[in-house]
Amino acid sequence: MGWPELLQVLGEEAAREARLAREAAAVEAERILAEARAAAEAARRSLDAREAVAEGQRRRGLDAEAALVLSRARLQARRTLAAELKAEVARRLAALTLDDAALARLVGELVAEAPPGPITLTADPGEGPRVRAALAAAHPERLADATVDEAPGRRGGVELTAGRLWLDDTLPARLERAWPALEWPLLLSLIGEGAR
Repeated sequence: MGWPELLQVLGEEAAREARLAREAAAVEAERILAEARAAAEAARRSLDAREAVAEGQRRRGLDAEAALVLSRARLQARRTLAAELKAEVARRLAALTLDDAALARLVGELVAEAPPGPITLTADPGEGPRVRAALAAAHPERLADATVDEAPGRRGGVELTAGRLWLDDTLPARLERAWPALEWPLLLSLIGEGAR
């Protein structure tokens, strides 16, 4: 075999090996590309799953926040309603004319708290004589040092002044003192009504 034939055989062999190498490289490149695609798809699914979990957590957080805001708004609305109710009750209490027994009880409570010495009882308009009679019945010993005045407007009760001491035993003032104990049960009853 001569040089030309040898060179031709070697060239064909080199071409065949180059073709096989290219084919093997193409197969390897396809395998690497398939693995890369599979890894990218797995990464995308994992990212989507994490994003879905994060979105769910965010939505639950927003739902919880919205529920809290709604709950606070409902409580505030009920507190506003309770405050309006309190104001209306106070207004009606101030307009009441007390019967003799209730008036005597208020006068007796006030005078029992007063120090010795001059006192001034302030009554609703037109109630001065009834307050003086209640004082005479409950504490006749205080009649000599007591002055009974009448307020310019109805307040639903009696006030006492003794020096710098001022005691308010009007029904609206009693409501104000009792309100902390009344407010929560009232709010709870309003909440119960709102749940129906």
